[in-house]
Amino acid sequence: MTAISLPLNLQLNSPNVLPPIPQESDYVSIPFRLLSATIVGSGTWKSTSFENEDVLKASIPMLEGKPAFTNHEIWDVQGAIGTIQNVRWEDSFTDDKGNVIPPGIVGEYIIDGKQYPDLVRKLVGVPEAGIMPAVNGSSVTVRYMYVPSHDFQGPDAEWQFERNIGTVIDGKEVTRVVTEIVEYRESSIVNFPADKFARNRMGKEPKKQSGGGMMSATLSLSEESDDVRQVYQEGSYQVDLDEMPVQVVTTKAQKQDNPTENTTQANESDALVIQLKAQIEDAKKDSDAQKVVMHRNQKTIENLQANTVSLAKQVADLQTQLTAYKEKVSGLEPRAILGDAYLIETRKEVKRLYGLSAKDDINDNMLKIFDEADIDSLQAFKQEYAKKAEEAHALTCKKCGGKDVSRQSSNEDAGKPDVNMFDELRKNALYNL
Repeated sequence: MTAISLPLNLQLNSPNVLPPIPQESDYVSIPFRLLSATIVGSGTWKSTSFENEDVLKASIPMLEGKPAFTNHEIWDVQGAIGTIQNVRWEDSFTDDKGNVIPPGIVGEYIIDGKQYPDLVRKLVGVPEAGIMPAVNGSSVTVRYMYVPSHDFQGPDAEWQFERNIGTVIDGKEVTRVVTEIVEYRESSIVNFPADKFARNRMGKEPKKQSGGGMMSATLSLSEESDDVRQVYQEGSYQVDLDEMPVQVVTTKAQKQDNPTENTTQANESDALVIQLKAQIEDAKKDSDAQKVVMHRNQKTIENLQANTVSLAKQVADLQTQLTAYKEKVSGLEPRAILGDAYLIETRKEVKRLYGLSAKDDINDNMLKIFDEADIDSLQAFKQEYAKKAEEAHALTCKKCGGKDVSRQSSNEDAGKPDVNMFDELRKNALYNL
């Protein structure tokens, strides 16, 4: 082991006081599967596809040297338990129980065994004695870019996608498909990871390397307890504990005269911690489910409110148009009545002139034509039959035989202004309003 030289500010004059300088032999290296090429959180609102191996491989350097925590309690600098090192790619394989393990990223948690002896014990266990590790899950905090797995249509397409995440449509799970990993913030030891293959590779009892180097251990992924396997089969997923209002406080055991009593107390404390964490996990699952429902309900309310505002605006616009149309119609009504009266009088005049020109040879079909004719046709008929009526009833002076005679029997209207029939009709029409 190479001796460590202390900086001047850490050199102490008293030979009885030693600074807390870590040694290489203090650290334990425990391999973990960190992230797999699979759908993480499948069947839940967390459903995210990391199945693109190229995307995962490109992100390997981002994980090297990242801090390690427990339960994603990343806001307390004292909560860091070590770092992630020796990050590498692992191909797919079949374990000794016949389970096909997808490819993914593996790395090693480098943990100070002297500072965190309880955690190391839980991560290691005694496999050869049938005592499996109490904790063997890993979870990363990752930022990524994604696209929807399904193409939903309509103005609420985004909402349809969010609402259906984790469900199966057309034989395919609706999920976020990761296209790029932006960064990893940290990696944490957890009980139930969203990536069910992110398992502890710890193994048999760790042995120190020759020369007092770092300890290491390995374990097949299939060496998980039946209880943990059942949790995965039921669709459980990793959750963060940092939002829960429950805090477990433990103190380091002091040196006692009775080692048996100390061991018993430690076992009881460990059992209590495991029980409380299990209760926290259950409560967190219920809380997450409620958050999903609340989120969906809030989205529905927002959409309905937006639709209501849009419909109210459309109604106001239509009301304005209707008012304008009513005013326009009100102004056209007198003209329509006047036009109808003029049409009736013109049709009567055409029939009269037709009767004069036809004399006794009146055709009923022509009368029907006059009844259905519009004002332009009636005007033409009027000119035509006025001429014919004049020809049929031409006047001749009995004295001189001349034709320059008038049908007027008197000249009593002489000197009076001409009366416009259209004006008379207008007066009558307006009066009838």
